[in-house]
Amino acid sequence: FEGREYTNAEQLDFACRLARVLKEHGVQPGDRVVVMMMTCVEVPAAFQAIWRIGAVIVPIMPQLIAPEVAYIVENSGAQIVLTSPQLAPVVAEATEGLSAFREILVFGKSDAPGATNIQPQIAAAEPEPDIVEKSDDDLAVLVYTSGTTGHPKGVMLTHGALIDNAQAVAELFSD
Repeated sequence: FEGREYTNAEQLDFACRLARVLKEHGVQPGDRVVVMMMTCVEVPAAFQAIWRIGAVIVPIMPQLIAPEVAYIVENSGAQIVLTSPQLAPVVAEATEGLSAFREILVFGKSDAPGATNIQPQIAAAEPEPDIVEKSDDDLAVLVYTSGTTGHPKGVMLTHGALIDNAQAVAELFSD
């Protein structure tokens, strides 16, 4: 990515450190965590970290504007947003005044109100060794529709559905 190669071990280590930081910021199993980032190596690490601690991913496209982000954050019940420095101002505008919202965690420096640069915390964190056990019926991802006919709607994807999908694709291409 952008001239640098990452091994699976490096990516896992980063995800485990991020998982520890998320836990230190109060993220618990079942919590919804928004991931709104530009294309970067932190995106797959965020997904791994969130699932590792048993939380639910709420991905948001980086092209959305503040009112659209606000609706999804509030509707999903997310209290934390993981984001990129260039998107932190949009997230700050979107989450201003949302009573249940707690924190904007940024992978880098940002002047956005309420934004916390978590890169130093990740660098200093011990990797989270544990993985929270989840059942096939537990929610893994809450994906929002485009909302072309009204407000976007949250589509609930379980861990079992994601596994079934991966297996179906593998079988399709195994011949």
